[in-house]
Amino acid sequence: MAEYIALIHKKPDTGFGSSFADFPGAIAVAATLEDLRSQAEEALAFHIEGMQEDGDEIPGPSPLDLIAMSDDYKDAAAVFVIKAPETAPQSVRINITIPDKC
Repeated sequence: MAEYIALIHKKPDTGFGSSFADFPGAIAVAATLEDLRSQAEEALAFHIEGMQEDGDEIPGPSPLDLIAMSDDYKDAAAVFVIKAPETAPQSVRINITIPDKC
């Protein structure tokens, strides 16, 4: 099970938000940090499920030092490490024909 970094965003007059550098568009919001962790786990699982259904490749986790250098995440206040759900390999159906007598 891979572990991905969720970046926590907080502005003075808002609740908490999280985003994933490895999964643009996978975001979560909550009033408390405790709730944000579970919301982030659900957002990551839902996003990965959608990618699998679309046949997209799931990226490996980026290291924190690489994410921290990105201008896109300079406003992040902290990080969570979120475990991705187990993913089953995709099945491929094949049909073959072989001679009746070898």
